[in-house]
Parts: sequence; C-alpha cells; structure tokens
Amino acid sequence: MHIASTNARFERAALKQPFGFKGGYVTELWQSEVQLTDAGGQKSTGYGTQSVLWSDARVFAGHSEAGGNALMFALTDYALTLLQGQTFADPFALFDTLFEPVHRYACSLTRRPDLRTTFTLNALVAVDFAAWGLYVRLHGIDRFDTLLPAFSRPALAAHNPRVAVVPIVTYSTTDADIEAMLEEGFFVFKIKLGAPGSQAEMLANDCDRLSRLHRLLGPRETPHTPNGRIP
Repeated sequence: MHIASTNARFERAALKQPFGFKGGYVTELWQSEVQLTDAGGQKSTGYGTQSVLWSDARVFAGHSEAGGNALMFALTDYALTLLQGQTFADPFALFDTLFEPVHRYACSLTRRPDLRTTFTLNALVAVDFAAWGLYVRLHGIDRFDTLLPAFSRPALAAHNPRVAVVPIVTYSTTDADIEAMLEEGFFVFKIKLGAPGSQAEMLANDCDRLSRLHRLLGPRETPHTPNGRIP
C-alpha cells in the first residue's frame, strides 16, 4: 500500500442547539475528510467527526471553540505530510508509524506535554478510515468478516439481528425533547453527567437532573428489555 498523494478538508457543522457535557457546551462539530491515493491511482476517502471537548477538556477550555478544532485538524493535516511517498503492509503498520510522531507534535502544538492520547486519536480517525478503505480496494475485500485479521475474528464473530438507537441526553435536552423521543419509540437513553460549575454545584445539578429524568422515564414501559423498564 503505497501512498502517492494525500488531501484533506473539513466542514463546520452547526448544531441545532448547544451540546452540553463534561462541564462545557459545543455549538458546532468539524467534519474532517481525508483522501489517500496509491501509486496506481486508486483513491479512498475517510471521514471523522472532531470533538475537542470529549478528547481533552483542557484544550477546549483553553481556546475558542474554533481554535481548538483548528488545532485538531492541524494534526490530521500533519499526519498526511508524514504519509506522502510511504509504503505500508497494512493499515495497522500505517497507524503504528503515525501515532507517536503525531502525538509528539500534538503535545507541542497544544503546549500540553500530558495531552490526552484521545486528542491525537480523534485527529487520526479520518486517516485510519481512509487507509482501511484503500486496503479494501487494493485487496478486493467485499465483506467485513473477511477484512478482520485472524486475532480479532473470534471477538467480533457475533451477528446481531437488530440494533438499538441510543439518544444522548445532554444538559440542554428539555423534558419536551425526552417526551418526544419516548413517543418515537426510543427505549435506551445515554445521560451526560458533570454539569458546569463548582463540585458542589455540579453534584446538586446532576442529582436534580437525574431525579427529573427518573420521573419522566420511570413510569414508561417497553417490550424491548427483559424487565420492561427503560434503561
């Protein structure tokens, strides 16, 4: 897998309302797009969603929202400069080559020597997807099971007949929003904790919010869980 050329861009996706978690609020998500081209002209595109607050809340707090996203995208772009003209046996080898130098650059760029590795990993998602897409095309792989390396096949052998959509309940999710989701048939909810404020304020607000959610969800029943309750 020889990487002859690379390209990247991003789009800023504004959210309908602020998305609150980890003591902060996100108003937009940058969607990154990476294209890798091999020596024979075969192309692959990978996509990723940036989340600075999720990756390292300190970076989010220390910059404007756009500034934090720009730092993360700079890592994606830097990774591509390292790939130019390089040859790899597979995407595992490509990723192993990239991570350490990109993370060192990330620590320098953010001026945080203890930067969480999730920040760098988030920046490399689109690159990794593009690498796997190129690998699939070059090897004629048309099934996910075939794509899996031997060491991971047993762990990922299950084929579930159905999946559940799990909406995220953030600080800004209203009671009306939850009622609407219940009416639509959602039956598993992921609740974000850690309201903004001091430790005491965070605990008080989270307790109050959990009590409110329990009053909303507790009486409801669903046929999709063993006990009929909504988790």
